Amino acid sequence: PPWQETGLEIWNGEEWQLWMTDGPANHFTLMRCINQLESGSVLCGGLGLGMMIQLMHSEKRFTEITVVERNPDVIALISPLLPDDSRVTILQDDFWNIVPQLATKPPTNVLWDLIRFWVSELPEMIRARDRLRLALPESNLTFHGYSHIK
Repeated sequence: PPWQETGLEIWNGEEWQLWMTDGPANHFTLMRCINQLESGSVLCGGLGLGMMIQLMHSEKRFTEITVVERNPDVIALISPLLPDDSRVTILQDDFWNIVPQLATKPPTNVLWDLIRFWVSELPEMIRARDRLRLALPESNLTFHGYSHIK
């Protein structure tokens, strides 16, 4: 097939549930988000399948790419597949633990992958956006999956 799609499932306590995928639709929408980013540093919320890093790797306009992933299993699984890039740092932590530490040197961009959220969780996403705006007012915020939320 012209596109080999990879999916990662997690056990939710009762059954395996598709958690993330790198299909063409995700690739297209993520490229649109990356095109909205300004030159400089990027803070990414979530490693996923590494698509953000793969796509930003060829973009020399990004000086630092910091990814915060809370799941050590995802880091162990995906890290070996990523390009060798000195601009990339992967932190194993909760995104919201890292954000306050960045107040003195905020990233130029924050790219947060919200594609897994359901529309019913829109109020939660808006609260998260507002929380980010307060914590990092100088940063350009971009939300993958919900790029219309600015």
